Amino acid sequence: MNFASSNHENTMSKEENTKQGAGRARSITLLILDESGSMSSIAPTVVTTHQRMVQQILDEQRSIPDLQQLVSVWTFEGNHIRERIPLSEASAQMLSLEYQPLGNTPLYDAIGTAIGRVEGYLRGVETPSEIRVSVAVLTDGYENASRSFTREEIRRLVSRLRESGWEFSYYGADHDVESVAMELNFSDHLHIAKNVDGLNNFTEHYSVKEAQSKMDFMNKMFPNRDA
Repeated sequence: MNFASSNHENTMSKEENTKQGAGRARSITLLILDESGSMSSIAPTVVTTHQRMVQQILDEQRSIPDLQQLVSVWTFEGNHIRERIPLSEASAQMLSLEYQPLGNTPLYDAIGTAIGRVEGYLRGVETPSEIRVSVAVLTDGYENASRSFTREEIRRLVSRLRESGWEFSYYGADHDVESVAMELNFSDHLHIAKNVDGLNNFTEHYSVKEAQSKMDFMNKMFPNRDA
């Protein structure tokens, strides 16, 4: 069923949406975490932060049952870019994260590779317009190790995807966060301290923004969902 195809479908109540499979409205959360050596001082806090964010998504999944929540988590360090948690529906198993900082910062390659995987997923679905995508990057330094993507290539990629509705947030410590976010054309950014308080600010900022964005998305998809 294409929920954006008719006025009748757009005026369904929340109960009718759920009964008729409105879970096909999907939200993808893509987290890209710096795992370079400089992050070692806050490694345990990064893991805790990840757990808090996944728990928030699980809570939202219960409170917004007609929105299917998909999550993918990538980390990057040195020449290694890993999909730690493959794109799938949010589950308690995602609370676990293998995270051992080491090496340099292939920021551009991480963004390009992770985004490419999500784009591949979207090419396989019938109604990509019913899927919102949010990308969040957390890093403590500048790009210094990418081999496959340049800054300009990432900027063009981000710009193209923003035109189709993707949201991009850049969270950083110990460097000029605003400058990098502007260079890559991210829609949102926040400079944080590289400590527990800073990562708490990251979690709160992103969670609040995401919750509102998801509600706006659902209200757009189903204008009378609370009727």
